[in-house]
Amino acid sequence: MKKEKKEDIVNSLTGETFVRELIDLFAEKTGCGVQHNGCPCNTCFHSIENTDFNHICWLIILGLRGDYGKEQIINSIKKELNI
Repeated sequence: MKKEKKEDIVNSLTGETFVRELIDLFAEKTGCGVQHNGCPCNTCFHSIENTDFNHICWLIILGLRGDYGKEQIINSIKKELNI
């Protein structure tokens, strides 16, 4: 298996598909996708306050700087959201 270059990893995380996957994860977790582009509403989003959003943000930063690929980041966020 070919090792991804950091540049390729970063490009895969800044595209629409990564953002779409993040939105879908939060919509799945909250059971709500009524806002723009399927985002959860404010009330439903805040219903998951016991989630460690600091860690989720850190995972996204690790991906954006190229430390991990998109699949690894998405799987780690799923684990953090218990989905």
